[in-house]
Amino acid sequence: MAPNLRPEDAVEVLRAADLSAREALQQGFVESSICKTVLDGSTPIAMFGVVPGPPDPDWRYGHVWMLATPGLLAHAKTFMRASREWIATLSRGFDAVGNYVDARNHIHVKWLEHMGFAFVGADLEFGPYNSPFLEFVLIP
Repeated sequence: MAPNLRPEDAVEVLRAADLSAREALQQGFVESSICKTVLDGSTPIAMFGVVPGPPDPDWRYGHVWMLATPGLLAHAKTFMRASREWIATLSRGFDAVGNYVDARNHIHVKWLEHMGFAFVGADLEFGPYNSPFLEFVLIP
């Protein structure tokens, strides 16, 4: 899936953590307590998951993430319908879930808004390349 990642997604993981698409997908797979792959037949077109935050007796936070190929856009309606159910699944056991999104990744920002995430902050110098990112959160 890594060689076919949406260019905006590949740039986002580079700007956020200086990771290649392959490294970001591998890290997400390994660190997630739940990780799912969306298939078009036998072709992976998206991966998403939730990485538990550091243990804290007073606050359980999950870092949600998703990366996709352009092939996901061909299934946008189906994906949108299924998204709320998967967000609920990823959120179970957490007091809140969220993460950061590149402010220029308009498809991600629009999807997050549609799914009910709140934007709670902006960091104009986020990550190793000092890029504009938005912090988003959802309290289930």
